[in-house]
Amino acid sequence: MDRNAVIGLLVIGAILLGWQFWMQPSDAEMEAMRKKQDSIEAVEAKERVDQKAKQEASQSEPKAGQSAQVQDTIQKANNDSVVSVLNEQKYGSLAPFGSGEKEYFTLENERVIVKFSNKGAVPVEAQLKNYTTYDSLPLMLFTENHNTLNLQFDHQNRKINSTELFFDVEQPSDSQLVFSMKDATGAALTINYTLGANDNMLEFSMNRQNIATNDLLVNWNQLAPKSEKAVDNERQYTTIYYKLYGDDVDNLTTMGDEDSESPEEDLKWISFKQQFFSTTLIAEDKFKATNSNLAYNTAKSDEFTKDMSATFTIPAGNNGNFKMYLGPTKYSILKKYDLDLEDQVELGWALFRWMNQILIIPTFNFLSSFNIHIGLVILILTLFIKTLLFPITYKTYLSSAKQRAIKPEIEEINKKYGEKDQMKKQQETMALYQKTGVNPFAGCIPMLIQLPILIAMFRFFPASIELRQKSFLWADDLSSYDVLFDLPFDIPLYGDHVSGLTILMAISMFLTSKYNMQSASMGGGNAQAKQIQAIMIYFMPVMLLFWFNNYSAGLSLYYFTANMTTLGQQFVIRKFFINEDKIRAKIEENKKKPKKKSKFQQRLQDMQDQQQQASNRKMRRNK
Repeated sequence: MDRNAVIGLLVIGAILLGWQFWMQPSDAEMEAMRKKQDSIEAVEAKERVDQKAKQEASQSEPKAGQSAQVQDTIQKANNDSVVSVLNEQKYGSLAPFGSGEKEYFTLENERVIVKFSNKGAVPVEAQLKNYTTYDSLPLMLFTENHNTLNLQFDHQNRKINSTELFFDVEQPSDSQLVFSMKDATGAALTINYTLGANDNMLEFSMNRQNIATNDLLVNWNQLAPKSEKAVDNERQYTTIYYKLYGDDVDNLTTMGDEDSESPEEDLKWISFKQQFFSTTLIAEDKFKATNSNLAYNTAKSDEFTKDMSATFTIPAGNNGNFKMYLGPTKYSILKKYDLDLEDQVELGWALFRWMNQILIIPTFNFLSSFNIHIGLVILILTLFIKTLLFPITYKTYLSSAKQRAIKPEIEEINKKYGEKDQMKKQQETMALYQKTGVNPFAGCIPMLIQLPILIAMFRFFPASIELRQKSFLWADDLSSYDVLFDLPFDIPLYGDHVSGLTILMAISMFLTSKYNMQSASMGGGNAQAKQIQAIMIYFMPVMLLFWFNNYSAGLSLYYFTANMTTLGQQFVIRKFFINEDKIRAKIEENKKKPKKKSKFQQRLQDMQDQQQQASNRKMRRNK
C-alpha cells in the first residue's frame, strides 16, 4: 500500500471518528431518551401484567356459589401484581418500599410535639406546647400536606424521591425514632431522629450505605399557617433567613408579594421564619449552593401567611448530621445555640442593632424577671431610658435657653440686613455667637445621641415575643394593634378600627411639640421657618395616627410614656435647673471677654470670607 493510500485511510478514519463524536447525543438528550425508554418499558410491562391478569381472571372465573370474599382476594392479587411491576420499573431494587400503609409516630418533650410519617421518613406536623394562636387554638408551626421535605437521589439509573417511599421503623420511643430502608443488595438508608428533654432542637442523622452516596438534592416547602391577630401584619415579618457558611446572616425581603434568591455560597442553615416562630434546618457541616434557590409567595388564603420553598444540596458521603429548630424567635433562646440564629429577630440595622443587644433587651429581661405586669415593665423601661437621657435633655434645653437669651440681637441683625445681604447677615450672626459663647449646633448633638435609642425601640417592640398576647388596659395583645372601638367601614391607609393608645401617643406628641415651639426659639425672625414648624406640629401627630393605628400597641404605649416623661423633665428643668436671668447675665459677661475663635469657627469664617470675595467679584463684573 503506497503512502497516499495510507494517508487517505487515516483521513477517512478521522472523519468517521469526528462525525461519530459530533453526532453523539448530549447528556440531556441521553436522559430524555432514557426516560422515554423507561416509560415505554413501563407501559409494555403494564400491558403484559394486564394481559396476564385477564388470563388468570378468565381461568379463575367465579364458580356458582363462590363467595364475594374469594373474588375480592383474586382481584387484590391481580392489582398487587400490577403495582409490583410498576414499582420495579420506577424504583428498581427499592420497589418493596414503593407501596405500603401510611403510619404516624410522635416525639414529644416539654416544649414541642413532632409528628412523623413512615412515608418519606420526615416530620409532617409540629406543635409548640406553651403557645396558642390568637384564636386560642394549638399553635402549629406546620401541618401535614403543608410541609414537604423531599430528598432526591440517583439509584440504578433512576431518580428517586424519598417522599414516595415507605420506610421501616425500628423500635420507636418517646425521644428517638429510627427510619430505615434496606434492599436485597445490601444498600441501606437510615435516618435517626432524637428530641432532647426541654429543648426546641430536633437532631437527626443520615447514614447511607451504597445508596444515595452522591449529592442529595433537597426540596423543602412550607405553607406557613396564620397564628397572630392580623394576617397582613404577620406577613410583613414572615420570610426566609439563611446563614452563609462562615459568613453573615441574610434574608429575603419582607416586603412585596414574592421574592427569590439563589445563593452562590454554601449555607450553614436555612430558616422559614414567621413573625414570632421559625422552622430552621441546620447542617453540622454545610449545605452546598449547587442548584440552590430560596423563594416565597404570599398565600392566597388568609389562613396562611406565605408559601416558602428552599432547594439546596447535601454533599456526597455516607453520613451526615443535621438539626431542626422548632420554636419561638426569642432572642435569649436563639442566642444560646451560638449559630447566629438570633439574627432572625428583627432588631434593626447593624448601626442601631447593638443598642437593643446591650441595653434594651438585657434591661427588659431583668425587669420581666420580677414577674410584674408587662405593661408596667414597659413603663419602668421607658422611665429608665428617659432617666439615662436626662443629661442630654438638659443640654438640649440649656441650648434653647441660650438661643432665647440672644433672640433680641438675632432679630436686630435680621431687621438690619433682611433678605438683601444674606452673606453679611450670616457673618454678623456668627460673630454674635462667638461673642456670646453660644453654640448654634449644641442642640443637634444631643438629638443625634438619642437617635440610636429611638430607632432601637421602634424595632424592638414589634419583634419581641415577650409582648405577644400580653394585655394592658383595653389592649388584648401588645404585639399587635389595640382596638378602642371598631368602625363600620374601612378607611384607606387607616383601617376599620380606632387604636386608643395611638391616639394618646399622637396627643402627647402634639403637646410636646407645642411646648418646645413655645419655649424654644432657634433665634431668628424667619417667618417661613416658623410657619413650617407650626404646620409640622399639627401634621406629624395626624400622620402618626394613620401610621401607628395598625402597629404594635406596645410601641404606642412606649412613645406616649416617653413623650409625657419628656414634658415632665422639661418642666422640672425650666422650674428648678435653669434661671434664664442668670443665663442672660452670663452672656453679657461673655461679650466683654476677648474670644479666640475655635478651629471650626475659623474655618466657617474663612468660608464666609471666600464667598464674600466671590460675590464681590461677581458684582464688579456685572457692572
